[in-house]
Formats: sequence, structure tokens, C-alpha cells
Amino acid sequence: MTQFFVNTGDGIEVVNSRDEAIKLAQEAIDGWRDCCDPGWPEEVANVFWGEIHSTATADDRGDDCVEYVLSESPAEWRCNICGGLVKFDGTKPASGNLPGPGRPCNSATIKDD
Repeated sequence: MTQFFVNTGDGIEVVNSRDEAIKLAQEAIDGWRDCCDPGWPEEVANVFWGEIHSTATADDRGDDCVEYVLSESPAEWRCNICGGLVKFDGTKPASGNLPGPGRPCNSATIKDD
């Protein structure tokens, strides 16, 4: 099951839907608005949400030692704009929805490190 996180500026919460994450983030901003006298508190800049791709999981090694490792990331990553599969070889994703099937996404930018 896909989970989402929300940093409210006061801590991190885990929720089970995208809509719930957005709602909680907006509620956090609204809550910080109530505190803005004379100006916005610094914590409001730390409000954000996102999808959880990997979490720390216990790896019982059987020798009275438990190691924590990150769970595997999804095998597929999709462009937020066109929905096409993203490859990390510098090419733009083939569009899943826009601007047309099999055409490169015109909105995606690839950064070279």
C-alpha cells in the first residue's frame, strides 16, 4: 500500500492517501497562519508532503544483532507531468499521457550531475 508523509513544520505524520496528505499540509499552513503576529513563523516554510518510496526495515541477522536497512525503491518511476516512465540515463521520459504516446515529454528536464 502506498503511504504518504506530511511535514507539518511541527513534526512528520504518515497518512494513507494523497488527498489526506494535501489536506493535512493545508491544515498545517492554516494553523501557522493563526500564529502570524506580526509575521509568519519560520516553521511554515517547512510544510511539505510526498510519497514514501522507502522505509527503514529491520533485517534480523540471527546473531543477536538487528540491522536496519532501507526497503527497496519502486522499480518504476513516473514523470509527474506526463506520466511516462523515467529512465536515469539522461533521456526524457516517453509520455504516458501528454503530449502524445511515445513522444518525449516536453516539460521534463534532465539534470546532468
